[in-house]
Amino acid sequence: MAQKTKQKIKTKKIKPLEGRPYDPKEVEAEWYDIWEGMGAFKPEYSGPGRKSTGKPWCCIIPPPNITDQLHMGHGLNFTLQDLVTRIRRMEGFDVLWLPGIDHAGIATQVQVEKALKAEGTSREEVGYDKFLERAWKWKEEKGGRILDQIRELGSSCDWDRLRFTLDPGPSRGVLTAFQQLYEKGYIYRDYRMVNWSPALQSAISDLEVIYEDEQGAFYYINYPLKDGTGHIQVATTRPETMLADTAVAVHPDDERYEEMIGKTVIQPLSKVEMPVIADKYVDMALGTGALKITPAHDPNDYEVGKRHDLEMPNMLNPDGTLNDHYPPYEGMDVLEARKLAIKELTDGGFLVKTEEITHPVGHCQRSRCIVEPMLSEQWFCRMDELVLPAIEAVGPLDAPESEKFDCTFYAPRWKKVYNDWLNPETIQPWCISRQLWWGHRIPAWYCNECKAVMVSLDPVDKCTECKSDNIKQDPDVLDTWFSSWLWPLTTLGWPEETDDLKKFYPTDFLLTAYDIIFFWVARMVIAGYEFLDATPFWEVVYTGLIRDEHGKKMSKSAGNAVDPLILIDEYGRDALRYTLTHLSFSGSQDINLTPTRLQGSRYFMNKMWNVAKYTIGQLGDDFTPTPLVELFKYPTLTLPDRWLLSKLTACVQDIEKEMSIYDFGQYASTLYSLVWDDFCDWYVEISKFHLGEGEAAERKQLVRSILYHTLETIFKLMHPISPYITEELHAAIHVDGPVNAEYVPLIVESWPGQIFKGIERDTEIEKSFDTLMEFVRSARNLRKSVGLADSKKVPEIMIYTADAGLSELLTGTEQDLCGLIKAGRIVHLDAGIAPENSISSEIPSGGITVYLPIGESIDLTKEIERLEKEIEKKSQYAKSVSKKLNNPGFVDNAPAKVMEKEREKLDEANQLIGELESRLSMFKGAVDG
Repeated sequence: MAQKTKQKIKTKKIKPLEGRPYDPKEVEAEWYDIWEGMGAFKPEYSGPGRKSTGKPWCCIIPPPNITDQLHMGHGLNFTLQDLVTRIRRMEGFDVLWLPGIDHAGIATQVQVEKALKAEGTSREEVGYDKFLERAWKWKEEKGGRILDQIRELGSSCDWDRLRFTLDPGPSRGVLTAFQQLYEKGYIYRDYRMVNWSPALQSAISDLEVIYEDEQGAFYYINYPLKDGTGHIQVATTRPETMLADTAVAVHPDDERYEEMIGKTVIQPLSKVEMPVIADKYVDMALGTGALKITPAHDPNDYEVGKRHDLEMPNMLNPDGTLNDHYPPYEGMDVLEARKLAIKELTDGGFLVKTEEITHPVGHCQRSRCIVEPMLSEQWFCRMDELVLPAIEAVGPLDAPESEKFDCTFYAPRWKKVYNDWLNPETIQPWCISRQLWWGHRIPAWYCNECKAVMVSLDPVDKCTECKSDNIKQDPDVLDTWFSSWLWPLTTLGWPEETDDLKKFYPTDFLLTAYDIIFFWVARMVIAGYEFLDATPFWEVVYTGLIRDEHGKKMSKSAGNAVDPLILIDEYGRDALRYTLTHLSFSGSQDINLTPTRLQGSRYFMNKMWNVAKYTIGQLGDDFTPTPLVELFKYPTLTLPDRWLLSKLTACVQDIEKEMSIYDFGQYASTLYSLVWDDFCDWYVEISKFHLGEGEAAERKQLVRSILYHTLETIFKLMHPISPYITEELHAAIHVDGPVNAEYVPLIVESWPGQIFKGIERDTEIEKSFDTLMEFVRSARNLRKSVGLADSKKVPEIMIYTADAGLSELLTGTEQDLCGLIKAGRIVHLDAGIAPENSISSEIPSGGITVYLPIGESIDLTKEIERLEKEIEKKSQYAKSVSKKLNNPGFVDNAPAKVMEKEREKLDEANQLIGELESRLSMFKGAVDG
């Protein structure tokens, strides 16, 4: 083995690769602790191998909820973030990938309340302080688990900078933002329509309402006119809400009702009198063209009610039961009230007809209960002015590609979704208060004496107006997303001007799923400009959603969710990461994850392992590689040498282009093609003909150096995707391995992009080698067609070409070609001379005809016997398909596509039989001759 300089870097003890199969569990052990222990995850790392550019680069992790377990969405997100992070680190940036977790107000409170219920108690029984103690205990247990799972994926975060949304620093930022927006008049308290979750007994945002189609009905109901002249008919899906009606509305241009406008109708259930009003909101063509108006329980009716100054009575309790607004229904849930209303309307002769329909019904995202639109006093944030800088940050949809904006979206199609939601003409005030105990408590205090409202960062013990100490703090907490929209700011220290904030804000990169553009991305951009007058990130990459092999979205409820840790145990981290990367093409398409894909990646890891094992075995005990830059200038490079160096150059440069637009899938595909198709399938096989005992030392040195540098470049390119196997193999070469070169762990090695930047690929050499590959494939196909074993060497392969350049190309590489096709020599034929007893084929691009003589190479008797059996087998198959196609019962009943498929089978079988018979005839002729 080579004499090594004393290692300054702690590494694992690498077992020799000779005779050692690839075992992901063994390979992936220890490396994460080594990387973290050497400080490689920190932007301040200055140890061995560090080549800092001094430029900062920052990515803030989208914080998973402390209620979560790792799912495949996390697996995809963390893999791709880590991939980009590792590339930037290798490029020399001072990289900060900052981890964190979210307190997840509603989700966590629901889980803690479930735990209390299982113990026979409740939130109300244990009280506010004890409940918060339980919630913090939950955070320590569950939050720690999710962080361990993030580590399991190989995420190279700076764990010393870990943040939690309820930590003192981020919490101070949340309160500061509230105070500043309140003082500017953006945050205010109002009595407005909200989405109410009866299960949570809290307001929720529009974005937390999930609409699902359900079976329902339109109920056509007559409202009698008070003057006895008739009635007006309305259609509704919710007859129980009649109890809170305050008007019936018609369109002012609807001639059917023009004489009724201004009259009074009597609500059939409670007998309350209400006006008939005219409003252009009404759709004359929908239903009867008349609408019952329930301002306190429908957002559109609420707007109508405001325009006409209608009363807005609330009929619901916080738990979703009916209140004492109409005592006969008090205490009933909505469905019970609906049944009673329908019965009373039917008994009273007011229900005219019922029409079954399917319609969307809003459900609470967390509790899955039906959401009730309801008037409630809440805290709101006015958004119409705040959104303006955020719209400018990404630019208009029709902006030319050359025009740059503060925030770039990959893929651009999400700009439309983003801009549509931020439209200042339509965006609604954000309801930011929640009736929960777990979260950031609203920093507002109310004076019970003078009714003053005080907003403060610090606790208030006395009214600032009347000096009374009879005050109380608002019991509600802020929407979880109110802390999340500040995440890029508060994680770096805002509102304090910390060193991290100065160095890393704006951050450089955000990667997230496209389904939270509204919840999170847009709001973060708004907050960035409002509080620091800058975008929170320069680039945003949207990923697709993970689906199963049938294209169905993975979820616990669907029963198809997969735990990434189970896949890691079965296939290994590197294979899972490679699969997720390989499936993530630009455009944020959804991903179908299949066992076949995972197994294919596992095979790829094994291929990497074996080619490294071969290369290390060929380097000898004391190898000093020729420097890479000198290899390109070497005068004795053969065509295959120059071809591989050109393909290596192309691979590096293509990956640079692909990663400039974050096309992860193409990056993985490009690398796969180099490793498997170019390096392993071709050059490694050719190298075996140049490393034997009779080969010159200079030639061996050159081939070994090409093998070494190609493998090392592959390791560097592959490391961001599959860091464990590449680090293991890199160490196997350098630590007590055959190579005399300074050992630097891959995690802090230099990215190959800069080295290959000034090198030009040789496309002419690549075209020439493509021709050689076509020749080899043609010769191999001829061998296969006559049943020659791969190991059997034939005396000669013959070729004819009228192109002197092609002839010279084949002559110049004859040694390598003969080795690849297992032939003693290549014979060049003159024009017009076709060898007897041979089979032939022309290479796909034309210009070369390849002949395989069959007399000496093949046991003709045995091959004739094999062909006769194969023809008989194929003939029986063709006969069965033909019989099916001539069966009237099948023909009359089979779908057109099935018939077409069967005809294709018959055509293919007959074509193959013809080819086999032709070959049989030729072989028999050779025997008879």
